[in-house]
Amino acid sequence: MAEPFVSFISLLLKTQPDYALAHPRQKPFNDTLRQAMRKRITVILQRSRPTPTTDTPRLQRFPSIYTDYLESKLMNSANSEEEYSNPRDLEVRIHYLEKEVKELWYRLRHISDRLSALPDTLITQILLYLPTKDSIKTNFLSKRFKDLWLQVPGLEMHSHELAAIQNFIATFLQINRGSRLQKFKITYNGRNVCSHGISEFIAGVINRGVQQLDVGSSTLKRPLTNDLVPVNIYKSNTLVSLKLANVGMQNPPEFGVSLPCLKTVHLEDITTKDPLIVEKLISGCPVLEDLTVFRAFDDNVPVLRVRSLSLKRFCVKFSRARTIHGKEYAVEVDAPGLKYLNFRDNLSDKVVAKNLSSLFKIDIDTQFSFGMSTTITVQIKQAIISDFLKGVSGVRHMIISQPTLKILYAWMNNGAFTKFRNLTRLEASFCTVLLQRLPHFLEGCPKLKHLTLYLLYLKDLEPENLELTVVPQCLLCTLECVEVKEVATVEKAGKKRARYIKKTKVSKHKKKIWIELVRYILENSLVLKKLVLCFSSATNSVLEISEALPTFTIRSPGFRLHYLEKEVKEQWYRLRDMRFSDRISALPDTLITQILLYLPTKESIKTSFLSKRFKDLWLQVPGLELHSHEPAAIKNFIATFLQINRGSRLQRFKITYNGRNVCLHGTSEFIAGVINRGVQQLDVGSSTLKRPLTNDLVPVNIYKSNTLVSLKLANVGMQNPPEFGVSLPCLKTVHLEDITTKDPLIVEKLISGCPVLEDLTVFRAFDDNVPVLRVISLSLKRFCVKFSRARTIHGKEYAVEVDAPGLKYMNFRDDLSDKVVVKNLSSLFKVDIDTQFGTSTLQVKKAIICDFLKGIPSVRHMIISQPTLEVLYSCMKHGPFTKFCNLTRLEASFCTVLLQTLPYFLQGCPKLKHLTLHLLYLKDSEPANLELTVVPQCLLCTLECVEVNEVATVEKAGKKRARYIKRTKVSKHKKKIWTELVRYILENSLVLKKLVLCFSSVTNSVLEISEALPTFTIRSPGCEIFNHLTSI
Repeated sequence: MAEPFVSFISLLLKTQPDYALAHPRQKPFNDTLRQAMRKRITVILQRSRPTPTTDTPRLQRFPSIYTDYLESKLMNSANSEEEYSNPRDLEVRIHYLEKEVKELWYRLRHISDRLSALPDTLITQILLYLPTKDSIKTNFLSKRFKDLWLQVPGLEMHSHELAAIQNFIATFLQINRGSRLQKFKITYNGRNVCSHGISEFIAGVINRGVQQLDVGSSTLKRPLTNDLVPVNIYKSNTLVSLKLANVGMQNPPEFGVSLPCLKTVHLEDITTKDPLIVEKLISGCPVLEDLTVFRAFDDNVPVLRVRSLSLKRFCVKFSRARTIHGKEYAVEVDAPGLKYLNFRDNLSDKVVAKNLSSLFKIDIDTQFSFGMSTTITVQIKQAIISDFLKGVSGVRHMIISQPTLKILYAWMNNGAFTKFRNLTRLEASFCTVLLQRLPHFLEGCPKLKHLTLYLLYLKDLEPENLELTVVPQCLLCTLECVEVKEVATVEKAGKKRARYIKKTKVSKHKKKIWIELVRYILENSLVLKKLVLCFSSATNSVLEISEALPTFTIRSPGFRLHYLEKEVKEQWYRLRDMRFSDRISALPDTLITQILLYLPTKESIKTSFLSKRFKDLWLQVPGLELHSHEPAAIKNFIATFLQINRGSRLQRFKITYNGRNVCLHGTSEFIAGVINRGVQQLDVGSSTLKRPLTNDLVPVNIYKSNTLVSLKLANVGMQNPPEFGVSLPCLKTVHLEDITTKDPLIVEKLISGCPVLEDLTVFRAFDDNVPVLRVISLSLKRFCVKFSRARTIHGKEYAVEVDAPGLKYMNFRDDLSDKVVVKNLSSLFKVDIDTQFGTSTLQVKKAIICDFLKGIPSVRHMIISQPTLEVLYSCMKHGPFTKFCNLTRLEASFCTVLLQTLPYFLQGCPKLKHLTLHLLYLKDSEPANLELTVVPQCLLCTLECVEVNEVATVEKAGKKRARYIKRTKVSKHKKKIWTELVRYILENSLVLKKLVLCFSSVTNSVLEISEALPTFTIRSPGCEIFNHLTSI
């Protein structure tokens, strides 16, 4: 623990900026002052913590490293030499700094513990989302993370001096030369870039198949050359995302551009010699979906031409920060699949938008080069604006700024205004002067349903009165919701969503105009459902409107008024965000119903009370999950639910009942109905052991379902399959628990009709009429069988036959089957055995066990119970034991008597690497001594890890993993035997790396073994011993 913490402090010291860099405008402290500060810190630390007594050189250097870090942190944050002159203030500051370091350390340790269980490939993918500087810091979390950052398939660096990291980048790329990089991001400050080989690095990662490339300057300084981006970028077959900022691009090659995978492009203030570079780039991207262009006045691209069939999102920004006098710019957009357009271009004289039939949302903040000295006449400018608005007239959601509205208002006086016939949602910013034109603007939105008005506080000429006489069609027919929000701002008028800031005074005349606006909306809206007024507490307009409200004639009968001041609104949003409903409200109905599908129907119904968004949404859930003590009580509910969803295909149908009289309530008919409607998951059964009074609860059409994927039946009766057989082409999971049937071959027929069956679980019943459970399947991957001795029929014999070449996991818990046959299990990886192999004689069992073990020789992971080992031990006296040549992991439960046979069992596991022993506390006769003389091959060559766990249990011996329960006494003789077991393992294991001892505090065997440990001869030099006390 101490060594990683020292490394962590060393890393913090390295990452702490130098004072001269952190405070370039201040006079740095001299070395004398810094040395004096170190001495004062050392005195404070010596008083609060003891000096380490260990001889480890790294730990001996810890006080010096820690002092340097604290001194650097304090000096970098100090503003004057006298700031820490008071010793008490300095001590308090050091205390808080130490607290911050510890919290950061524990937070990183907590994260590492959660991630340590993940595979390397997944951890490196997580680290890919961090800057390389932060991923390097994980190197000090634990040994698990040592050098793991070197395997991250990406590099993200930011530096003020690229020369300082040139060698680092070259080394990183050299180490990862055999892998394909996913991400390469370099952000720099400065202009002299190419001299440091960045262009060569970019060319190299492109050749190695990088997917995300992000290169640029965090300032407005471009590099001194225009060829920073290499020419091979135009021929990348793997590039998915490209972001370039303040860089120069070479001209595309003569053979054109080919970027078949590029979906996202972000170009910000680039320079080039080719005026058609953006057009060529877009033409070479057949799957481009997202394009963002921040234009520069000197980018040498007078016409930005965007033509793409695949483009879905386009953002353009061109501000008036700097211009070239007399130069004209233009934008042309032709994208039939475009769904979102963000247009913030104030310099382009010509704007053309066409073929935007899929456009859903547009955000406009432009002045159409108004006020710029251009040669375009008023008539041409009017035609340009008119053509642009006609090009986006099919939009459904529009956000428009006050400067844009002001320009449109100027042109509206000279001609007709474009109609937006599909527009249903509008967000617009109005100053007081422009409010007079609001009805004329709304006349162009005949289907408008939601209107948001931002009232701007600008230094403009206020009208004497607000005379709104025109009533547009949307107010009479469609407008349902209006939001009026005060945006008091002193920022530039071009900000369409100015931040709410406090104002101490708003003119009474302006308030009067806003009240008239509210009156106009209320007295002319016939279908209005909701009006939201959001004013600041300083303006206090809400109270004045409330006083005037009785004088208004409200035309809409279902209208509701909401008052939200700024502070109230913020608190509302905070509370609303804490509710689960608001986190998923933005999702589409189809996705919400899929989420609700994982809840029982009773719980999904409760969501209807969260908000209007969820009202009756549970009725659209493509599934039903009910549990009832009285099926008759929910009969009508099920019938109504199925009737409402009669046009849709159900994914899930789960009915759990208590009782026996089920068929009288139509459950069988409901099951038949959902099967005919293409249900995918069917789960029917009783939560008790009571079966229904009839054997035909499950209808016969279940054997011919083309959609069923999962089938679970518990304590039900099944009809015989039809003569034409079973056909379940999609069924992958089957769970049969205590079923009854008249056909003894029903399971075999069911399996034969499932060509893609992967998971089969069978809980057998003594009266299920299936004496032989035959499992023959080529696709089966997981098989579980359970057959307990709870109840039996005297004289009846049972058998199990398994033939599954693709089986990977088998859980075998069958105590009643006298005959067990397993064959063709070449793919078996893991087996869990808890069986006594029936009630036959020992000689009969010997042959059955031998054939069973020979059928699973390829298994690699085995879990075996104490009763099974006891039966095997009895048979070992009568012949040799089967070898498991591929077994690498074993978990076995041993009572004290059986420990004597452990070496003989391990002789059959020559490649064993991990052994877990569960020591059971049973009432059996203990051996006088534990004499382990045989040393199996695995101890000498392969065994690397051993875990010894005490399992004190008074439960039935058949429980291979008995729960840890409290015991008040364990015999000293048993302790002695367990100590001898540990001695045997340590003195005979040559390659053992880890021994874990887990005993209860009651038994206290760990302490006794720890006392005896110095007397053991540990043969493995790298062995680590871990003692764990558990509360059994």
